[in-house]
Amino acid sequence: MHYGEDDCPVSVAYDFPNDDELHFGIEMLDFFKAKDVSDDLGVVKKVINEGLGWESPREPYEVTAWISAETGDGKLILSYMEGEPYFFTIGKSEVLKSLEMGIGTMACGEKAVVYVNSQYLTQSPLIPVIEGLEEVHFEVQLVHFIQAIQRRKNLNLLKLSMRRVSGRRLCHDSDST
Repeated sequence: MHYGEDDCPVSVAYDFPNDDELHFGIEMLDFFKAKDVSDDLGVVKKVINEGLGWESPREPYEVTAWISAETGDGKLILSYMEGEPYFFTIGKSEVLKSLEMGIGTMACGEKAVVYVNSQYLTQSPLIPVIEGLEEVHFEVQLVHFIQAIQRRKNLNLLKLSMRRVSGRRLCHDSDST
């Protein structure tokens, strides 16, 4: 069944050219690599610049990232693109869970836009007011991430090295110098 044929449920004007061939022109406006993070198109990540390596942050990684957010209609609601990048720990509800999901698929240095629809918008210290928002676009550049446990180990090693260099022994230091 085709438009303009006798059995088509949509009526056409009497002077419709039934026997003519129709041609449509289609212009592709944008094409990009995207990942459906939530498996239902509620959280989608569009890659702007690929990152390095294969590892991605997960709980309990500490993450440093440049983050900005705007509503679906382009109104800026958050900008951590100037000054210092935003620092948070995955799994501690410091950012929206949906943003954690998107960042959890990124490699170090990657820049992406994470599209989050209203179903996945949750309150967090990053964006405390979410009422009335239908969609938020987060532009994220993942600067650095490290496992929180590894960071503590590195700090402890640094403290131990500093104690040995200074020759001091702290009261809670059980290591003999």
